Amino acid sequence: MQFKTQLFAFIAIGLLALSGLTQASSSQSCASTESDLKSNTATPQITEFQYFRWFNDFQVEYNKTYRSSEEQETRFNIFRDNVDYILAHESNPNRTFTLAVNKFADLTSQEFRQQFTGFNAVSRPFIRSQNLHVFPTSTHSLPSSVNWTAQGKVTPVKDQGQCGSCWSFSTTGSIEGAYAIENNASPISLSEQELVDCSAAEGNEGCAGGLMDQGFEFVIKNKGLCTEKAYPYTASDGQCKESTCTSTVTITAYKDVPQNDETQLQAAVAQQPVSVAVDASENFWQFYSGGVIPASQCGTDLDHGVLAAGYGEANGKPYWIVKNSWGTSWGLNGYILLERGTTSGSPGTCGIAMVASFPTGAQKVSKLNPSDVSAVQSESVTIDVVEAAVESVLETPLLVVY
Repeated sequence: MQFKTQLFAFIAIGLLALSGLTQASSSQSCASTESDLKSNTATPQITEFQYFRWFNDFQVEYNKTYRSSEEQETRFNIFRDNVDYILAHESNPNRTFTLAVNKFADLTSQEFRQQFTGFNAVSRPFIRSQNLHVFPTSTHSLPSSVNWTAQGKVTPVKDQGQCGSCWSFSTTGSIEGAYAIENNASPISLSEQELVDCSAAEGNEGCAGGLMDQGFEFVIKNKGLCTEKAYPYTASDGQCKESTCTSTVTITAYKDVPQNDETQLQAAVAQQPVSVAVDASENFWQFYSGGVIPASQCGTDLDHGVLAAGYGEANGKPYWIVKNSWGTSWGLNGYILLERGTTSGSPGTCGIAMVASFPTGAQKVSKLNPSDVSAVQSESVTIDVVEAAVESVLETPLLVVY
């Protein structure tokens, strides 16, 4: 953590200087786009020695090793470009979210997307129409905020590693939540690896990607999933070993939320955590550390499966609480906040309302070992923590240190 403190202390000094410059000259304004920011001469200047020092600390903190000096040089150059991108973003006083150096800082944006997404956007309009569930409600009858993590119905954030298995984590996340809510119990951590290894017949491709609905279909046909402990995650494709463990939780069906309707999605999330897909192709996803992502920041080319674990509002800005599968060192302890709309006819921020779905009839199918039940209370992201993170960005225009 030492290098982060040094890096953001430097950013703080530079941004304070930038603030003074902008106040002294009314004709000079902060650039509004990332490309303009990168060329802004007021951005703090960093020496080559400082880059090298930060890169060395980065390698130590995240246990990074490289196969050759040539690869190390390549990774250093990528790291330097990423630091410049973060600095440029943080110099924008109008930003609504923050970025920070993390374990992904030595990857290009293309490498990052290839290794850490994995939702295969396959159109299935007929099947979705057969599974469609329309909630007979309006936003006026829904809770103003919901946080299933704070209520102890979501397992701790997991880490998919360098495997395009995000879809499996979204699948297990919504089943875990459905079981906990429907049975008034603690969530049981279920096996993503079983989905990766065993659901090819449903159309999934393991680390090469898949769909949450196809994951649900496997669970229904297989009459359940094993626990995470019984069938542990390896972040790689493997032979199916479902016969070596006993299915613990199953579902009877799944439902699809009407497409491009955030009111319907809100109704679904008010009921339980919901599997959703997003467009995670924009660079900010790689380094997100806090705040609310506005709808204008990303598109709708869905490539990543995540879990809508709640929603809320801070300072008049509605947001979705989204659980990711990139570990707790990323984002807000593994979560991201996306701007939430309140009407139909919109795909939502990053396409969050385009292909949402949730399981039903979640129930236990075998006797559990108590050690397989996740203790989530100590690791939950509470409503207060989330709202404090939002407000810190909204109220402090120059710097938020993470």
